[in-house]
Amino acid sequence: MCGGIVTARLFQPDSLPDFATLLGTSLILLSTAWILKHRWPPPAFPGLAVLAFYCFGGWVATGRMPEKQPGHYVHADWETPGLWKIRLREPLRPTAFYQRWEGSVVARDGKPCHGRILLQVPVSDTLAKWEPAATLLAYGKPEAVPPARNPHQFDFAAYLRTRGIHGRFRPDAGSRVLPANPRGAGSLGRTVARLRHRLIESLGAAGFHPEVAGLIRALILGDRSGLDQDLYGAYQRAGAVHLLAVSGLHVGLVAALCSWLLWPLRRLPGGRRPHFLLGLGMLWGYAALAGFGPSVVRASVMCSVVSYALLINRQADSLHFLALAALVMLGLIEPLWLFQAGFQMSFLAVWAILSLYPWLYRSWPVKRGAGRKIGQLLCVSGAAQLGVLPLSLYYFHQFPALFWLSNLLLIPVMGVVLASGFLLLGLASYSPLPDWVAWGADRFFGLFNGVVRWVGGQEGFLITEIPWDGVQLALSLAALVALGTWARSRDLRWLKRTGALLLALQVYSVGAGWHSGRQQEWLIPHRFGESALILRQGAQARIFSNNLKAWEGFLSDFSTGERLRQVLGDSLCPQFQIGRLRLRVVDSTGRYQGTGAPPHIVLLTGSPAVRPGQLLDDLQPRQVIADGSNYRSTINRWEASCRKRGIPFHNTAVHGAYRSAIP
Repeated sequence: MCGGIVTARLFQPDSLPDFATLLGTSLILLSTAWILKHRWPPPAFPGLAVLAFYCFGGWVATGRMPEKQPGHYVHADWETPGLWKIRLREPLRPTAFYQRWEGSVVARDGKPCHGRILLQVPVSDTLAKWEPAATLLAYGKPEAVPPARNPHQFDFAAYLRTRGIHGRFRPDAGSRVLPANPRGAGSLGRTVARLRHRLIESLGAAGFHPEVAGLIRALILGDRSGLDQDLYGAYQRAGAVHLLAVSGLHVGLVAALCSWLLWPLRRLPGGRRPHFLLGLGMLWGYAALAGFGPSVVRASVMCSVVSYALLINRQADSLHFLALAALVMLGLIEPLWLFQAGFQMSFLAVWAILSLYPWLYRSWPVKRGAGRKIGQLLCVSGAAQLGVLPLSLYYFHQFPALFWLSNLLLIPVMGVVLASGFLLLGLASYSPLPDWVAWGADRFFGLFNGVVRWVGGQEGFLITEIPWDGVQLALSLAALVALGTWARSRDLRWLKRTGALLLALQVYSVGAGWHSGRQQEWLIPHRFGESALILRQGAQARIFSNNLKAWEGFLSDFSTGERLRQVLGDSLCPQFQIGRLRLRVVDSTGRYQGTGAPPHIVLLTGSPAVRPGQLLDDLQPRQVIADGSNYRSTINRWEASCRKRGIPFHNTAVHGAYRSAIP
């Protein structure tokens, strides 16, 4: 099924096969193979089952594509402004200038349409105070979310596509808000969204320290937007960021609490079924309150399946429950979850615990007393960390070596922390809390955050800037699966495959480093209001810019992705000799007459005060490049002049960074 979803994601919708026809054909053949199983060869049934699931995944993913949905807003007119009706879903993490919301399009100019869209609202605007489930009436037009402009930069547009968001909208000051209709269609979901928003507001008004309120908000409701970047970074460096995700630990506590509250029902004749149904309703009610994130849905599905298995007195392999959870989540709820890091890491962590924990615990020497508990905790943490290690290196390029210490210190008290968080959230939602309660909560949760800050502050144990590309990810995941299979089956062949894959991983890593050391190129990166030029010679690079501090974040990502060993800085010069190429920098002064032969390439910075036609006629360059420090009107004039003379023009704001080999 995952293969079908990936296939539908990689190729254009018009080039995809008719998965519906293929699915129907494979199901007919599968039914025939089941009926005639004594006459068909043994591999027929499993092979057809794999084909059916592959087609099912492709069919589901293709049906979710906006190109395949006639009523999706991507088919509306984006060139002319119109009156848009958009329902607010939930706030996203804000930036320094914008409050961001996820919205659902309802109509354009009275014509129904649908689809998720990103709303960007200035922080000072009243829109930032709106509640979920409210309806926005705004005049304007949507626009595409720009992709990443620089190599190895986080692609926010690609991330939004994994959430089903394919455009953004910037409401103007004249936009109106209509309150949510509590009795309209979908009112249950809107009620839950408003309840969730009011619980978050009650935490902010309860008198807690902002860090404490943000921690409770993340632990209980799964909303990390209340955590400041410094505290969230401390959780990442300590290897404890998984504690902030509402997952199996939280759902298990809620399930245990529901079971305890409903225990009297089990004493009644026939009370097991009402006990199961009511507990299931309470569990999924909490999942809705926590925002239906991938990790909480996965845990809720698995808990529901396990509870049902206990109800009918049936036992099964836990990996079967995990596979069933994946089938429900991807096939029935949202196939795009497959491409989200949270979904991937959640499933890999659980799979690793189920596959590797028994093998690790058998190697633990102490099986009694406190040593047994410590061993169980360390083995579970080690298995989970080993499971998510390939993805952690791929997405974050770092490894917290003290993850075992943070888990050893924090996980034993997580039950108390979560129970306290539930209690405080419930009390704060009904009435103002006494000062002494807020003071005690600040001290208790502040101590929790303090431990995380202390562990995360041991920078000598944090390995950063680890280059890890897609090939290394695939090889390491394959080795992990082979190791887990060997740990469960003890088949020596899987251990040999693990060793072979690890050897291939090492060979590729060495080869990638060797290839990086032979690269010679130059680069004009993009950043709004800034100018820079990068010359790369093998594993060393030099950046020329008059504001090096503005490029620190980009340089960190670029040097890691390109496997650079050293990056030097210098000021931006008026002219450069790049191999056989001559480059002239024309800044805001407009001076372009330099020494030596005319340049092959002209780099425009700071909106030069010079006539484009005059410069182009005098220098006659082969190409003109405009970086992010130029005004849009200036770029338009230069582009028109270059087009008139047949000179290639590269605008980094549109085409991204300019990158070329050194001739």
